[in-house]
Amino acid sequence: MIKAFEEENINIDYISGTSSGSIIAALFAMGYNSDEIYYLFNKYSKKIKYISYKNILKLIYGIFIKGKIIIKGFNNGKIIEEVINEAAEAKKINNINQIKKPLIIPSIEVGNGKIYYFCSEQKRTKFSDKIVYENNINIGRAVRASCSYPLVFEPCKYKNVELVDGGIRENIPWKSLKEFGATNVIGVSFEKENDGNCCKNVVEVVGNSFEILCHELSNYELDGLEHLIRIKTKNISLLDMSEIKYLYDVGYKTAKKEIKKIKESIINH
Repeated sequence: MIKAFEEENINIDYISGTSSGSIIAALFAMGYNSDEIYYLFNKYSKKIKYISYKNILKLIYGIFIKGKIIIKGFNNGKIIEEVINEAAEAKKINNINQIKKPLIIPSIEVGNGKIYYFCSEQKRTKFSDKIVYENNINIGRAVRASCSYPLVFEPCKYKNVELVDGGIRENIPWKSLKEFGATNVIGVSFEKENDGNCCKNVVEVVGNSFEILCHELSNYELDGLEHLIRIKTKNISLLDMSEIKYLYDVGYKTAKKEIKKIKESIINH
């Protein structure tokens, strides 16, 4: 989608992303263009493994020896943090507050549902016991927290809390951009077609259930959003990293179809 904007000279002044979208948002905010992001996504996707054999052994040990489940996810997600930090190091970036473009990455405290917004700029807002703005965190750790998909990845530890996938409450994280001064926000939503053959394992059962919940909740949070691009895709497994090119292409084609409406929205806003 970013590539379509680049071709039409539409500037993206603020960006936010949750879950896997936080990877794209972080890379873009750090100065990578669409072609570079696509290259890095392909490169790093080969390193990200969703199942750790160590955790599988711990799962088996817990069930058969302890009589209970003793793992919090099939993988600790550390590799996500490492690959983002590798990309950040090439741009001489370590902390999110070193990123010049306004960037917001949401994550959720698993204990109480509190939203953590990891921001490239310091934000002062009225007090809320359900929202935390953090401006001092390693960029890789911020992305890892937002990508900590329940069951697949263990919650990401930050200070004294455990954080999980930001999509639980912020599937389309646009309102925080308004808080930071954005005036014409474009949301993006990937929506899978239901072909009746959705679940091949327990992770996909949980994943599809989770996505349904997030999409339904986000539909109630769209009032005030200037434009929403709904990208319709075929049914792709949560664990299938072979479809990156397909997702890139369908996102690009969908964005190109929406460009005229987006330009009109920008002009009329």
